[in-house]
Amino acid sequence: MFIYKSNDTLGWIGDLYGYPVHQSYVGFICEIDHVHNYSDTVTLPTCTEQGYTTHVCSCGGSYVDSYVSALGHNWNDGVITIEPTESSEGVKTFTCTRCGVTKTEAIPVVVSTHFPGDINGDGKVNSKDLTRLLKYLSGENVEVVADALDVNGDGKLNSKDLTRLLKYLSGGDVAIY
Repeated sequence: MFIYKSNDTLGWIGDLYGYPVHQSYVGFICEIDHVHNYSDTVTLPTCTEQGYTTHVCSCGGSYVDSYVSALGHNWNDGVITIEPTESSEGVKTFTCTRCGVTKTEAIPVVVSTHFPGDINGDGKVNSKDLTRLLKYLSGENVEVVADALDVNGDGKLNSKDLTRLLKYLSGGDVAIY
């Protein structure tokens, strides 16, 4: 007996004269009167791997088919893991809801649309900003434009900012940063 290969997985067992006598899967020769009785094992697709069905016969013969494409990642909306600033990019982290793998994306540097001293964000530096800064520094719950608070440019928020803003508004020879 020998095997005639008709495609990648299927072949025919033939007699010495070349007449087919039994269909089998290449590599597994069964008794001629054997009827394959397959049990199926399904491997589900993942985000990166395709799914498939493996058919196994008690004689040891097997084949794989019923391919299903990989699912691809299903990214969530992401979480800001590093806030951007005026001097450095931030990072947003996304997580696949199926497999848990993560990816990151850069968040551009923040471009300030406010200027120092415009504490209330109305586009002007005036006594309203001075009052709001005083309330904020005394612990009152008032809305402020955070990137406008550091009036003297030292990177700290304290009474020096209030003093600088007061001198600026009273016409003193000081600059606000």
